[in-house]
Amino acid sequence: YRRDGVWHTWIDYDKFHQLATSDNTTFTGFDYCAPTPSWAVYGSAEAGFSPLEKRVFSKGKQKRLLRDKARTEQGENANGAD
Repeated sequence: YRRDGVWHTWIDYDKFHQLATSDNTTFTGFDYCAPTPSWAVYGSAEAGFSPLEKRVFSKGKQKRLLRDKARTEQGENANGAD
């Protein structure tokens, strides 16, 4: 959902539980949606990863590409031996 220019794609579970257990049985997702954190919005610099977490590539081509990119950014030779 999008309200006032802000995405609300997360669920407020406390509010959902409150609505689900109340006598009022007519509610929609609008009633319990929560604002999406800025890091989780499409196009954010964090690319959907929480700033509290660190993305890890365990093996293979992707790990090598990331290592080479880091070396290039540091001004080192990116063609190191594996």
